[in-house]
Amino acid sequence: MKSLVIIATAAAMLLATGCREKSAGNTVGGQAIEGTFAGGAIHFGDSRQQVTRGLYSKGFTDAAGLDEAHFDTIGADAAGQPVLVKVLVPADTAGYDYLGMKWNNLQVQCDDKGLYSVTMHSRYGAKAAVDRQYAQLLEALKHKGYAMQKTVIGQSTVVGESTDIVGYRYQHGNRIVQIHNNDEDNGLSSISLIFNQQ
Repeated sequence: MKSLVIIATAAAMLLATGCREKSAGNTVGGQAIEGTFAGGAIHFGDSRQQVTRGLYSKGFTDAAGLDEAHFDTIGADAAGQPVLVKVLVPADTAGYDYLGMKWNNLQVQCDDKGLYSVTMHSRYGAKAAVDRQYAQLLEALKHKGYAMQKTVIGQSTVVGESTDIVGYRYQHGNRIVQIHNNDEDNGLSSISLIFNQQ
């Protein structure tokens, strides 16, 4: 099994679980899930070099100002191979477009087999406004043919306390798409949209 670490804020790490083994998924009558992102710049299975080359060609840069080749190691998979993550921001400070929304940053995760997870994070905003965006995004995903189902998709751990992350999820073959809100105590919220290839 492999952990998908979703970096939402500096103060919190959200954990969802995925694995590389193929599973049956919801394939009967379902829509296949896309595996190409950022306007065709990156694809599931791309090497780290292909991922950074593709995203930098679209104007993305490392969110922490680190060099193009830098990835953070966030642990190891069951085979002991390192799991690597990089968070990138678009050149346009307003964000980049996907499904009618502006996204603040893009998180990619790779292992020795290449790119297997892409997470899009929106900016934080007032919860009521973000909830409206969330509903619109959910409808847009359903319009793509993704039969999103409400479910517990992971755990959030902040200062030693764990709570369920409730969101929507759809699986087709060895690919998964899921969406959830990141609600803060101060009334702000953001959205995470995750694509994963097992």
